[in-house]
Amino acid sequence: MAIWPTSSLVNFDTGREIAREREPDVSSATTSLNHHPTTGTGTSEPPRFELKDPTPTPTGQVDGAWWPRSRHLARELLNLIPALVGRFGPVERVGYHLGDWDETPRRVAVDGVAVSTGGYDHQRTCTVDILTRKHRLTLLVVPVDEAPEHARAAMAAAARPGNADTVADLLSATTLSS
Repeated sequence: MAIWPTSSLVNFDTGREIAREREPDVSSATTSLNHHPTTGTGTSEPPRFELKDPTPTPTGQVDGAWWPRSRHLARELLNLIPALVGRFGPVERVGYHLGDWDETPRRVAVDGVAVSTGGYDHQRTCTVDILTRKHRLTLLVVPVDEAPEHARAAMAAAARPGNADTVADLLSATTLSS
């Protein structure tokens, strides 16, 4: 049996790192992942997001929008991912723009399952990519400090059927007021 170097996950319920053996290549692993529809932070606040209704031909740059409560991506994913699992299946990976979030571990334990995260300079700002085995969702990320009325308008616009606005247009006040 091969021994792989250990890596760590952060359990945000306890705030402690969890050491575990690293799998040889988790990007090609076929492990069955199970999520439970509970929030990982123990808060009663549901994630703030809206998604476009599924269509045979997707439109636009985003599939919906998300308004997180902090810049701590790993903690925010604990609420968002369980809310998406029922519709799209287990989430395997989350991609994000490095400048949009505080430092994020490479893996986050969500309901006992490791979800890989990856930050990139080339990722479009104010978006996250959520990857499952069968789906890729790109969500507009409304800035944490956005005024509530503006945030709700941006989320509604991003989730509007047939919406093809750019990320910049979705976040601009001129698009939202029209």
